[in-house]
Amino acid sequence: MSEGSDQAWYCVRTLTKREFITATMLTQQTGLEVLCPRVRYRKPTKRGTVWWKEAMFPSYFFAKFDLSVDKRQVQGFQGVTGLVSFANEVPSVPDAFVEELKSALVDAEEPQTLTLIPDIGPGDSVDVLTGPMAGQKGTVTRVLDGVERVGVLLEFLGSEQEVEMDLYSLLLKRPVGK
Repeated sequence: MSEGSDQAWYCVRTLTKREFITATMLTQQTGLEVLCPRVRYRKPTKRGTVWWKEAMFPSYFFAKFDLSVDKRQVQGFQGVTGLVSFANEVPSVPDAFVEELKSALVDAEEPQTLTLIPDIGPGDSVDVLTGPMAGQKGTVTRVLDGVERVGVLLEFLGSEQEVEMDLYSLLLKRPVGK
């Protein structure tokens, strides 16, 4: 692969759900610098709440290379379906955008991964997704520090009761624009 001042960042399109694998292999086999940002979040499942990772830009990642020298090799790489182009012109991605994205992805546990934590607070309306109260609507009364639990006011046995619940068993109901 080429080295030099003609290198720029380009947006590479991949097969569905293959962004991370393709980006990792491209780096290992060619030495190109790549950025494949992912988001990490907790998701309720039948087996409980689990950490989930997905591509920030599904089916895309960024690679830095010299287009005139390396275009054919990158486009022909296994898992790559092409480069993002407009009217047969492949635009570069501004360095400032990539650097800003990299700075937002600083996470000690997972490189190139942004961990999402729900922004929930007292007064927020929620729907209960899992557990014995699934399907009920309630209002958050308090957020318990460090334990990923919240107090939720629910109608229970004819009166309103505060119940402590797992933060990730709730769906936040926010009006659009808030």
